[in-house]
Amino acid sequence: MVYELDRYNVPLMIFSAGVGNIIDSFMQQKFGEIPKNVHIVSNMMLFDEKVRNLFRD
Repeated sequence: MVYELDRYNVPLMIFSAGVGNIIDSFMQQKFGEIPKNVHIVSNMMLFDEKVRNLFRD
């Protein structure tokens, strides 16, 4: 379905109150790269030298 939406230029927005990095990683594993029509709106963890240092909305 994600590829069909991408083919017809239909945006897909994923809203989550969870950690967006996990959604991002899942999508990359599932599709190789996240299609351009997919937008993730979530809390993202920012890392500094492999240590989480803050969250970003």
